[in-house]
Amino acid sequence: MNDDISDAVKYGDFEVFSGDNYEALLPELKLEGFDSDFDNFLSEMVVSDFDITLTQQAFADLKKSDDPGLPAPETPTSTRFAKLSDDEIKGFQELTQSKATKQSTKWGLKILTDWHIETFGVPLDLAEICGEDLAKKFSRFYCEAKPQNPKKEHTSEYHKNTMKAIRAAINRHLFDIGRNIDNVNDKAFKTANKSLTGLMKHRMVTGTSRPTTHKEIIHKSDLQKISAYLESAYSSPVNLRLAMW
Repeated sequence: MNDDISDAVKYGDFEVFSGDNYEALLPELKLEGFDSDFDNFLSEMVVSDFDITLTQQAFADLKKSDDPGLPAPETPTSTRFAKLSDDEIKGFQELTQSKATKQSTKWGLKILTDWHIETFGVPLDLAEICGEDLAKKFSRFYCEAKPQNPKKEHTSEYHKNTMKAIRAAINRHLFDIGRNIDNVNDKAFKTANKSLTGLMKHRMVTGTSRPTTHKEIIHKSDLQKISAYLESAYSSPVNLRLAMW
C-alpha cells in the first residue's frame, strides 16, 4: 500500500481508506476477498428469508390479469326485480277506481270549472292554489252551483245528494293530482262545508229542495210469496241474506 494513506479502517477481509489523497489513490485500492464473499452470500440465500405469502385466490386473480387470452367475466343478462316506468306505476294507481267513479270525478270537476270560468273568467288551477283560497272559493261555489239545464232536469237546484257527490268528486281529483288537501274533513274547509250544510237546510225549510225519491213499498201479497219461496229454498248464505232482508 502507498504510505500517503493516512487512515485505514478494516471491515472483514477488506479495508476502507480515508484521507486527503483518497481520490488519487482510488485506483490502487484492492478489496481483497470481497468478490468471493459476495458470491457465497448469494448462493446461501433462500426464499424463506423473504416473507412473501400469496393465497390461492390472490394468485389465481393475478394469473388471470396477466393472461390476455382469458375471456372477460360476463355481465348478468337478467335481474331479480322488474323495472317499471312512472307511467306504468301511475296506471296501477288508477286501477283503484272504477270507470264509473272516474266519470263521476270528471263530471263534478267540470261543474266546478264551468262555475269558475263564468265567475272569474279563467279556469281554476287546483294544482297551485293554496288551501285557504280554495276554501273561500268553495264557500261561494256550493251556494251558487246550479244545474246546466233546469228544464231537462225538472229542477232549478241540485239535490243535496248531488251536492255531496260534487264535493266528493273534487276531493278525489285533489288526491289524484297529489294535493295533500281534503275538502271534506280538513279544518281549513270547515267554513265552506258549513255553508253547504246551511244551504241544504235552507232549501228544506223553503221547500225548494227536491225530496228523496224512495222505491215503492212491496205489497203484502208479494211479501207472502217471497216468504214461501225462501222457506222451500235450500240453505245457503245468499238465501239467508234474502230471508233476513
